[in-house]
Amino acid sequence: MSDAPTNLGVLKRSRKKPEVGDLFVMLPPDGKYLFGRVIRTDALGPMKALLIYIYANRSESKEVPEDLSPRSLLIPPTCTNALGWTHGRFETIENRPLGPGDVLERHCFYAAGRYYDEDARPLSKKSEPCGIGGVTSYRMLDDVISDALGIPRVPE
Repeated sequence: MSDAPTNLGVLKRSRKKPEVGDLFVMLPPDGKYLFGRVIRTDALGPMKALLIYIYANRSESKEVPEDLSPRSLLIPPTCTNALGWTHGRFETIENRPLGPGDVLERHCFYAAGRYYDEDARPLSKKSEPCGIGGVTSYRMLDDVISDALGIPRVPE
């Protein structure tokens, strides 16, 4: 299987569908893992996108930090598909049920001049953190993560 080059290293390919509460890792080129979590598997209505969080926490091991919080996101919440797992850029390491304080009170996305929530319902105004609208590919997510970490993007 050929993949477009990314800054995120290949970890473990998986065809298992991500589930709510899944904690996963990504590996940027500096060798320090990033952690993410699946918040929803039915975002954006009929698109059934995965709503994920990417945390600012970093580690040299895949052991999940206890202090993952939506108050410490590296980037705004993002909707994506399962290709990050299929291509091995995201590796699920465990599942923890979502608890109080694990999910932002409101999600906001911006596209085509409007703000909306994870159910594609219009919002009257922007709320922070506000993410990119639509479904973000793992390749585009790689660019957003690289920008947030100050790592040069992989050329197109």
